Amino acid sequence: MTIMIIHKEKNIWKAAQPMFLLAFGFSSMFVNLSTLVFLGENTRTTCLLRPWIFNVSFTTLFAIMFVKVHTVYTMFTNKKIKKKNLQPTTLSFRIFMIILIEITIQVVWTLVDPNTSVAKISTGEYGEVFERIVCNSEYVIFPTIAIGYKILLATAGCFLAWKTRNVHSAFAESKQLLLVMCQIAFLSAIMLLLYYFLDTSQTTKILILAVVIFSVSLMSSVMLFGTRIFQLYTSGDIDLQEIVATMLVSERNAAHDIRNAL
Repeated sequence: MTIMIIHKEKNIWKAAQPMFLLAFGFSSMFVNLSTLVFLGENTRTTCLLRPWIFNVSFTTLFAIMFVKVHTVYTMFTNKKIKKKNLQPTTLSFRIFMIILIEITIQVVWTLVDPNTSVAKISTGEYGEVFERIVCNSEYVIFPTIAIGYKILLATAGCFLAWKTRNVHSAFAESKQLLLVMCQIAFLSAIMLLLYYFLDTSQTTKILILAVVIFSVSLMSSVMLFGTRIFQLYTSGDIDLQEIVATMLVSERNAAHDIRNAL
């Protein structure tokens, strides 16, 4: 993000929609920091706050990526799209609506089946009895809905990234977006399933959570920022006019091939 801000006048960053990259960078920081709420004792307050902070921050990361790839899909597949429909306020509203659905899920979860601290009794190898305080909901329906919502977003994002795979990488980072969305979907599904349904210690769950989130954000940042930084310092800036001209020629050639085939 720092390198992008320093070189903000370069075409390679202008074509990448810096607003989305900045939003992704800050949300990555926030979702990593959100794991800190899982430290400390399992009290009624902390158990209630943890699903809120983690799920909302994680969905924010999903929302930014989804709107990014959906915007690319709309711009390069809908020839009748109006420029005013892709203003920052419109894009921000789309992100907000995705987050609002997550907030709604959390509100209903809190009202119907709040995550709270409960005492869990277990027996050791030699018959000794242990009592530990864990965070738990009575039913698994709401964790399942929260997980399913994120998987749905990631799956839709993967599909849109696949549909835009032939758009020039200067504008869409199509291959990078596809890899980012797929690895977020895969690793996040594993992480959420392990966290909510694995019967193990809280320390192990926190470790799994932190490692997977850090891995997701690191690999995503490398693919979204790193590839452009590498090109900037090895091959120099890009020529937008040349790229647009190349894209127009490719479209005309494709249309000509289709007519010949018909």
